[in-house]
Amino acid sequence: MISIIIPTKNEEQNILNTVSHLQKLRQDTYCEIILVDAMSDDKTVQLAKPYVDKIICSKPNRGIQQNKGAAIAEGEMVLFLHADTHIDAEQIYICLLYTSDAADEG
Repeated sequence: MISIIIPTKNEEQNILNTVSHLQKLRQDTYCEIILVDAMSDDKTVQLAKPYVDKIICSKPNRGIQQNKGAAIAEGEMVLFLHADTHIDAEQIYICLLYTSDAADEG
């Protein structure tokens, strides 16, 4: 499983597009999605809540946010995404496949 960590701060315009592309992976338990919000004063958290597995709050600092997300991640691999990043499920499947193949060889 891969843990996808998304640090946010006032990303209501972007967050649904980002997390919606990951739902098939999430439903098939290939990933968990962790939102680490830096005290947004818009609807970022409310919009994302149905589409993520964990939400935590943080000081507004991307490094701190990423570290907090990584600390609670349960996946064998961690992927950090910006809230305005679009990544297809196919790309995640490829990462998981290559990681699995490398582990089998090692």
